[in-house]
Amino acid sequence: MWVPLQFLELGVQANPYGPAIVSAVFFLLFIVLNPVPELIYQGRTGASLDTLKDSYEFVLENWIEWFLPLAVVLAPFGLTFFFSISSQGGRLTGLDFFQLLTLPLAVLRQWFHYLGVSPSWSTPLILLLTPVGLVLMMLFRGHLYRALTGSSRRQRIFQNRARGT
Repeated sequence: MWVPLQFLELGVQANPYGPAIVSAVFFLLFIVLNPVPELIYQGRTGASLDTLKDSYEFVLENWIEWFLPLAVVLAPFGLTFFFSISSQGGRLTGLDFFQLLTLPLAVLRQWFHYLGVSPSWSTPLILLLTPVGLVLMMLFRGHLYRALTGSSRRQRIFQNRARGT
């Protein structure tokens, strides 16, 4: 994904909307390829193009259920948070390894700032809560993926009505 985005960035350098175009493509790829880790580690075998196709089909079928938790976490920041990580100063930096590692720290820092926690308290809390939060998030994603691939939307609605919930 990194190489095509770099070529796209080089191709739109002369365009005044170049950084916005690169950010929009990065955002689109983020949406379409978001379930790929779950596809890979939950037993999918086959060619990489099949994985991309399965990811696309999963997002089309389950986009509300899959992205609602992420939207809740990032809602206070809007899309400005995503675009700020994907392009800074006209250079694509959202795929920088160090930046991807520090992304959860940045999200927690933004939340603590949004909630009014002082910086002297937020730094130790961020360092303490980030590993726990990441583990819980990955477990949640894995279970959510398994639940969504095990049934269709109509099946889940029918099962909830049968349970009385």
